[in-house]
Amino acid sequence: MDIVRTRISRGRSRPVDKTFRVCDADQKLLLHLAWFIGELVDEHLDLVCIRAASTDPRPMVRILLYGYTIGVRSSRVIARKCVEDVPFRWLAAGAAPDHRAIARFRRRHQSALRHLFVQALALCHAAGMVRLGRVALDGTRVRANVLAEEVSALLADAERIDKAEDATSGKTSLAQRALVGGLLVAIYMYLVDRTAPKRLADLFPPLYQFLLNKWYFDELYDAIFVRPAFAIGRLFWKGGDGAIIDGLGPDGISARVLDVTRGAVRLQSGYVYQYAFAMLLGVAALATWYLFGGAR
Repeated sequence: MDIVRTRISRGRSRPVDKTFRVCDADQKLLLHLAWFIGELVDEHLDLVCIRAASTDPRPMVRILLYGYTIGVRSSRVIARKCVEDVPFRWLAAGAAPDHRAIARFRRRHQSALRHLFVQALALCHAAGMVRLGRVALDGTRVRANVLAEEVSALLADAERIDKAEDATSGKTSLAQRALVGGLLVAIYMYLVDRTAPKRLADLFPPLYQFLLNKWYFDELYDAIFVRPAFAIGRLFWKGGDGAIIDGLGPDGISARVLDVTRGAVRLQSGYVYQYAFAMLLGVAALATWYLFGGAR
C-alpha cells in the first residue's frame, strides 16, 4: 500500500495534514480472494472429517487454502503473515498460530485436507472459474482427474519447504545455544570461580594442552603445507637452479668459457714468467743439440 498525504481544510481554520493509505489493485484482489475462500470454507466445504479437533478447524483450513493458492507454502511465512497481512489475519479470525501448529495441523489432517482442497477446486470449476489464485482450473485438468495429484504435489511441496526451513533453523538454534553456553561458562570461570580453569587444566592435561595449542592447528598447517612447500622450493633452487642451470646450463657454459679465458689471459700476460721459462727451455735444447749432436 502506498501512503498519500493530503491537506483537508476545515472551514476558515488552517488546513490540517492528514495521512491516508491507498489500497492498490493487487491488494483489493487478494482481499476479494480471501473473502471468497472464507465463504467457500465456511459455507460449502464439509469439515466433518476434521471435526474431532479440539478447536475450530475452519481458520486453519482457510489460511492453508488461501496461502497455497497464492503460492505461500511455508508454515513460517504463513504464521508471519497471520500477524502482518490483513487477508491472513481476517481468515485466521484474529488468531496468530505459530509455524509448528500450522505444520502439525497439516501433517495430522493431510488426507482430509487433500480431500477438502480437491473439493474446493472442483466447486470453483463447477462455478465457471478458470483459476483460483495461482491454481489453474482448466477443463482438461478436471476431466483428466489430475486435481488430486496436483493437490498432493502441493502438500508435498509444503512439507519439503518446512523440513528445509526446520533444518536451517535447527542449525541456527544449535549455534545460538552454544554461544549462550560458552558465555555462561566464561562468566562462571572468570567472574564467579577463578580457580575453576586451573582445576580443570590439572584434571585433564591432554585436553588442556590440545585447547591451549589451538587444536595444534599451527603445527598441522606447518607439517602439511609449510614444510613441504619449503622442501619443494629447495629442490628447485638447489637441484634445478644450482646444479642444472648453474652447473650444466647457460651459467655453467659461461663459467667454463671464463675459466678458459682466464688461462689464456695468464699465458698472454706472462703470468709466472711463461715467456722466460719457454726461452730458457729453447736455449737449453739448442745447446744440448749443439754439444752432443752437432759435435759429431
